[in-house]
Amino acid sequence: MKQSIGFLGFITLLIVAWVSMMGPRGESLSTPRQELPELPSVTFLGEGAATYTIDPSHVFLVKYKANKYKEVPGPTYTALDKERVWEFSFTPDGGVTLYHEEASFGFVEAGCVTHYVQIDDDVDDRINHFFLDGVEIHTVPQGMVTRNSFVNPKSGVLTFYANDSVGLLVRECPNRVTPTVTPTGTATETPTNTPTATATITPTGTITPTASATPTGTITVTATITPTATSTSTPTATPTATLPPTLVPSPGPNEGTATPTRDLPRLDSCLRIDFEMGPGVARRGTFVVKEVGGRVLATWWADEGWTDSDWIHDIDITFEAVHVQVFFVKGDGSPPIEMVILNPAPNTPYGWMVRGRCHALEVDWPDAAQVEAALAAGQAAAAAQVEAAAEAPAPVQVSSDGQGSGHQGMGR
Repeated sequence: MKQSIGFLGFITLLIVAWVSMMGPRGESLSTPRQELPELPSVTFLGEGAATYTIDPSHVFLVKYKANKYKEVPGPTYTALDKERVWEFSFTPDGGVTLYHEEASFGFVEAGCVTHYVQIDDDVDDRINHFFLDGVEIHTVPQGMVTRNSFVNPKSGVLTFYANDSVGLLVRECPNRVTPTVTPTGTATETPTNTPTATATITPTGTITPTASATPTGTITVTATITPTATSTSTPTATPTATLPPTLVPSPGPNEGTATPTRDLPRLDSCLRIDFEMGPGVARRGTFVVKEVGGRVLATWWADEGWTDSDWIHDIDITFEAVHVQVFFVKGDGSPPIEMVILNPAPNTPYGWMVRGRCHALEVDWPDAAQVEAALAAGQAAAAAQVEAAAEAPAPVQVSSDGQGSGHQGMGR
């Protein structure tokens, strides 16, 4: 069971640590912007109880619990049950571990080649992607080690969204590819006039009457008509028509250039409440997510020992981005307990939500003594209410004769 959350106007969203441990080094936080001269060589060695031996100059990276990693120097390491072990040629300080979140790598130029190494991505339906100005440009193949690269097709802000919890190293723009621009030709229409043949018919008629007076009285008339057809072809010159250019008039003295206004949709958010980063687990009761100083956004009823709430979808937040708090309500009259946010918004103790995005809210219990005191106070308050109800005077009922009568004990 799992769920997630989002926060107020942070363009560079919080990146939770690539948790690195090298003996006394402990865990270290880092930022997603990584200036790495090169990426390390990485090999997945295996999972479960086993002994591994590597090059003494290399280091082990061991996942010893959910989203917790440690570095162990070579050459030998004996893994415990359920531990996952990788071999790194070196471990840069710029690594990050992402928990169902978006990471921004800032502005990149067109043609920039992004190289990356990703580890610990189980093969399932939780696929990770890179985006440029919010448009998906690259899908990361799944596996225990993925080494790949891609070309940014245009200039913009590069982000990565982790649908699964993974470790990621990114090297930006060690080389560039010049985008190829294909010129677009402009066709000019050239109409051609076809010559027209003109036929002239000149009839020539010759009539020759011959009259002869003879003793027999015979008159002979001979008529001859000779038509002559003369075809005169008059060639016509072929003109080339040139289309006039499209003229765009400049704005007049009282005119301006209209700029269209985008009507952005009001997208819903989604969240989940997780106990994966800390040592705690849920207690039996209800967890409430609310905007800081505002309204309730979501609730999750949990049983004892649960670790996450799964995704809660279709959440409409008041603003484009908001700070949020998580409270635990036991339901026995004890006061609500505000949970500690382990992946808060920068410089605040609060979680965050952003419209159109899903975000996990990693929580844990506050000081143990404080929790026990609050729960004990709630139990005492509930017992006091029961005792007070038992000692309350019996309710008075009016009979038909106007005399009062009552019940002993608690009213029904």
